Amino acid sequence: DDTDEMFESDINVIVDVHRDLQKKFAKDWNAKENSDGYFEFRVPRKEIFEIRYFDYVGYVKVIEPAELKESIENIFELAVSTLEGAN
Repeated sequence: DDTDEMFESDINVIVDVHRDLQKKFAKDWNAKENSDGYFEFRVPRKEIFEIRYFDYVGYVKVIEPAELKESIENIFELAVSTLEGAN
């Protein structure tokens, strides 16, 4: 939906998987590497990125925007507390 607000996000990628992820992100979100070595891209909705992010857990880290970084951290905390409660 073109009426949704777009946002930019910087991604820090582990070197071992850099090229594979670059191909994937470039295909899905038209990512471009910036001068700091991060990927910059736009996605139509934060919720879409949050779901897709977990395909790459351990390989990518959200640098900004702060709202998205905090949202991802909250999802992780909820997942960990849920797993700890299952033990």
